[in-house]
Amino acid sequence: CEHEFEIDYPDFVDLEQKPEIEEDILSGDFMSFTCSGCGKKLKPEFPIHLIDLSRGIDYFLVPELDRGAFFQNKLDYKIGNPERVVIGFHELIEKLNIKRAGLDDTAVEILKFYLLHKAVSEDDTATPRIYFRESKEDILIFRIFGLSDDKVGTTRIPVSTYDKVKNNLLKGKDKRALSMINSPPYVSIRKLEWEKIL
Repeated sequence: CEHEFEIDYPDFVDLEQKPEIEEDILSGDFMSFTCSGCGKKLKPEFPIHLIDLSRGIDYFLVPELDRGAFFQNKLDYKIGNPERVVIGFHELIEKLNIKRAGLDDTAVEILKFYLLHKAVSEDDTATPRIYFRESKEDILIFRIFGLSDDKVGTTRIPVSTYDKVKNNLLKGKDKRALSMINSPPYVSIRKLEWEKIL
């Protein structure tokens, strides 16, 4: 509607002090604004540093629109030295879900690599995205986007498979081949896409 209005958003949040913000992130309500002109709900992304030192959370959110600038070291803002960089809300939600489930994000990324490798080998035209959703009893649940138009897939993996991947990491297996995925602060299989571009 081309109506302009001002919004206030934080550039730093301590989730230990404001746990309601984590709930807003997970529900999709964080950084949601309603246009005062037309009433449309808007969800822009802005850079923000989130911490909760009691739980080992030190994440810097880079907006999805800045993904290319991040990989080319051309961001027009500083991210500092966070433990993890996440790009876009999907990745932020995933990291928080991984933390809540008590999982190691490096092992989760390698597990996602194997899951996606299988999906793409079955259809080499697919460009899927996979995100960890939750843990239920002895099952890890992942959501997969992009395997077919307008559909979201779900895959369930036994925790024992995750444990095997994590043990292989600790023993040094798979480390060399997948070290790029798991080099901090951006720990993600999405690095592989940019390696092909750059």
